[in-house]
Amino acid sequence: MSATSFKGAPFVSMRELIRARGPEFEQVFLEKLLPKEKEVYLNALAVTRVEDDTSSGEKSIFYVAARMLFPEAAKPVRELGKAIANCEIKGVYRIFFRMASMEFVLNRVAKIWRQYNDQGVAVIENYKMENRFMTCDFVVRDFPEFSEVRKEYLAGYFTALVEYARGKILAIETPRDYHLKQESRWRVKAQF
Repeated sequence: MSATSFKGAPFVSMRELIRARGPEFEQVFLEKLLPKEKEVYLNALAVTRVEDDTSSGEKSIFYVAARMLFPEAAKPVRELGKAIANCEIKGVYRIFFRMASMEFVLNRVAKIWRQYNDQGVAVIENYKMENRFMTCDFVVRDFPEFSEVRKEYLAGYFTALVEYARGKILAIETPRDYHLKQESRWRVKAQF
């Protein structure tokens, strides 16, 4: 898997979430990290490019944070994605999500993909809205295969976006057959 990088904004939000639990909680978290990850956690800025460590699975900073912040959750990394989205999308942006159509919001997310990730092209395909039920595919092409941790984190982030638009996620799937085509796909089903 090729090394990729993304902007450090999620780490800024992660620090906010962890520090809200108190200094003892943060100290236990830091003790569980590898030295390189500890440095990223402590020093990443929102605009800093950070190498994607999510392929390290249970050693990933995202996985460690998710297990500590959401120990009872069935999908803790997905919950972390939602929580980080809640930290990052505030104020006027939340109002915007309530006023814009879901199709417009998803297309904007796809267009800004490259502002946050150094590789890949994101598009929305198969968008359909009927009787308040929406389905679409969020597709990223020309990107090395996503780790399970990164896929779950992004699924949580998508969940928060849909909830801001007053929707409810019914399912988010990542069909396996698309990885053979050098693309990753999240099939999103929601009700509004």
